[in-house]
Amino acid sequence: MDEWCSSYRDYPSYLAYILVSGDGLAGPVRQSAGLFLKNSLRNGILSNTAPDVVETVHVILSHGLRCTDRTLRHTAATCVATLTSCLGFSKWPSLLRDLQVCLNSGDECAMDGALNAIQKAWEDSPGRMEEDLGASESANDCLLPLVLAQMGNATLDIQVASITVLNYALFNQSSKMDELISAYKAGLFSLARHPEAAVRRVVCIGLIHLSELAPTQLEGELSLLIQYMIDAMQDPHHDVAIEASEFWSVFPEAGFDGDLLKPFVPRIIPLLVKNMEFDDFDEQVAEAEANEEVRNENASELRPHLHASVSHAPGKDGDMEKDQEADVEWNLRKSSAAGLDMLSGLLGDDILPTLLPVVESNLQQESWKAREAAILTLGAVSNGCHAGLKEHIHAIISAVMPGLVDQRPMVRCISCWTLSRYSRHVYSKKSEGDGTLLERVTRGIIERVVKDHNKIVQIAACSSLATLVEEDPVLIKAYMAEIFGALSFGLQHYGKGSLRAVYDSISIIALSSSDIIQRQEYASILLPSLLGKLDSFKASPVSAEDPEILPLLDCIATVGSEAGSSLVPYAENIFHTCMTLAEGYYHAGDARAVDPEEQVKFIEHTLDTLGGIIQGAGTSIAPLFSSSSLGSLLVKVSVHSSPALRQSVFGLVGDLADACMLELLPFLSPLMEAILECIQPENITGENIDACNNAVWALGVIAKMCSSQDVAQFAMISLDRLLPILTAPVGALPRSLVENAAVCLGQIGKSTPDTIAPHASTFMGGWCAALRGLRDGEEKQDAQEGLCSVINANPLAATSHFAGICECFASWSHTPRDPLPSLMAHIISGYKFQFEADGQWDSIAACVHSAVRKKLNL
Repeated sequence: MDEWCSSYRDYPSYLAYILVSGDGLAGPVRQSAGLFLKNSLRNGILSNTAPDVVETVHVILSHGLRCTDRTLRHTAATCVATLTSCLGFSKWPSLLRDLQVCLNSGDECAMDGALNAIQKAWEDSPGRMEEDLGASESANDCLLPLVLAQMGNATLDIQVASITVLNYALFNQSSKMDELISAYKAGLFSLARHPEAAVRRVVCIGLIHLSELAPTQLEGELSLLIQYMIDAMQDPHHDVAIEASEFWSVFPEAGFDGDLLKPFVPRIIPLLVKNMEFDDFDEQVAEAEANEEVRNENASELRPHLHASVSHAPGKDGDMEKDQEADVEWNLRKSSAAGLDMLSGLLGDDILPTLLPVVESNLQQESWKAREAAILTLGAVSNGCHAGLKEHIHAIISAVMPGLVDQRPMVRCISCWTLSRYSRHVYSKKSEGDGTLLERVTRGIIERVVKDHNKIVQIAACSSLATLVEEDPVLIKAYMAEIFGALSFGLQHYGKGSLRAVYDSISIIALSSSDIIQRQEYASILLPSLLGKLDSFKASPVSAEDPEILPLLDCIATVGSEAGSSLVPYAENIFHTCMTLAEGYYHAGDARAVDPEEQVKFIEHTLDTLGGIIQGAGTSIAPLFSSSSLGSLLVKVSVHSSPALRQSVFGLVGDLADACMLELLPFLSPLMEAILECIQPENITGENIDACNNAVWALGVIAKMCSSQDVAQFAMISLDRLLPILTAPVGALPRSLVENAAVCLGQIGKSTPDTIAPHASTFMGGWCAALRGLRDGEEKQDAQEGLCSVINANPLAATSHFAGICECFASWSHTPRDPLPSLMAHIISGYKFQFEADGQWDSIAACVHSAVRKKLNL
């Protein structure tokens, strides 16, 4: 409907008129018109609109900032900010003057409307506020002094809005604030004890911004500021206390002298611990208590699964980075815990004489919230007070362990977390010969994984178990069978929400202890349960829209890539199930039986899982691939419009090329076309960059695994695609893409040097620079050998890049039976002989860095 209306010439001015001047219409109708206008402005409706209509919209919205109805006034301000974000002040010359007039008018409505528009402009597009409008003047230069003058306004809304705007300006480091900062600071201190909580809250925010961004401004008032924040932490208004507690996280980072804080520690620590107690009506507590008797949760309660496709880079084999943190509201408890963590890092063991008695007292209280806060406190200071707590470690573990079986679920949760925070202490004792703590902690958390029926506790226990293993997979090795058994139990018995935590924990453990999961006796505990979960989706893949399958696929992909040969007995089952899922969704999309976005998401996950399985199973995957339709499916989806899906396709193509190049050959021609099309210079942009990265990586693997004759057929067109990447300005493209291009070119050069060597002068400089930054490994060795082959094929073309070649050679760390040193020495000696014969050696050698000359014995 809105799209249809947008075709009418006067539609924007019509909406603006209803919003601002629609007297007699209901308020919600007028507000809806404003929201439609905001969306239209954001979509660029004025870019193709007649100038007189644009001017009409400008005039009406400026008038709207003076509306007597606050809701309509703020809606108009939203439209003004949106238009400013899209066009800037330069395309609306009268706006700046109108805002100044409003701020100077003395009219409360006009002042409030202007401040609201400025505040939203800061929120949406702070860069617009700093744009030069001529005469070296920006909107900030014109507006901020007028805003500053309103800090003492008698009207509460105007006062709060003015401070909020100045806080935004300081936070975004506006240059104008440098001139106003003394007056701004004075204004904040003068309002610090304001009777209204709304003012006190923004004052706290402003003082914290000052501490963080201009700490030298507060050196003379630091003791006064500390005292104020201590008082504000006890403010009866929750929002003020939350903002004040943020100060203790900022204090260490601001570079303030910790000694100034020490006299206040006896007051700060008890307050932080007190504020770490749960509120009476905390949603997290309510959810945990409600789940004490609930064994299964509804799918609607699950948070969305966030998936990161495999991105290949030199030195990384399909590292999957997941961001699976829940959207939990920041509150006084979390802010206080974070502040205590930071202060313990600053002050260290000096806080323990105050902290430990408070913790001991709280642990003896009947109130479970006080006991929970005490256990959280021990966890928060575990790193900062590491040395001082070492002598108390037995007592701390003994104090926290009963929390694992507490009647209250949140006490059980925090006990799991705190015990995992002391993993370093526990392992230290194990190294000293005392393994009792490790046994108690490990088995205590395992028991929560297996015996606790509360999904909130299950999630905490699984996460803590993963942390424990990740800290030291070697020392905990004796318990790995029990750990895998517990996680396998979770796979078979947990509800959907808790399963996510099991999948994440298994992935973390697999990545941190791949040598353990590669042993068949351990893999046989875990993998059958994972496959059992996967098999349950094979019967009806098109309807398998249950979100549980997505984190499951990610987990199997990670485990598969790390499991090595222990995966082989299970590879066929996983391979066929993933193929059933992928083909089911592909055909369902063709038949319009599934949403296109859902189709892409599920195919992407299954392809990434297949990639993980192929990385683990290696060449044994060849018969499975050759007897499947995977090659045909990859050809079809390699030209899909979704960059994320193409990223997964190209990653899988590279994995297949590495594992079974011979079987991939029948599909290579169309796949190469898709790869080369993806890395056309005009396509290496924005959302396509990750797909390009995997395409270049796959091209390099193909060049490595193909015969020299086959590589020669696509060497020159590949060079044409890689050259813009290697010669791009530093920082213009992601480092992983440039490094992949360098490795790819090295593989081509190693396979068929004579094909690309005649053009070496065009790419040698960028190639050497990219190779120099690579980490040592098989890929860099192959690439360096390719470089040597190309130089030997055309030494004259590389002459002008001698210094870069030397730096590239020097970046390689020699290993026993390494063929590279002799290849490099031969090339260097050849150039040296030539340059000495021409009488140029001394001048050319002087251009090579002294450290490089020393390493290469020049």
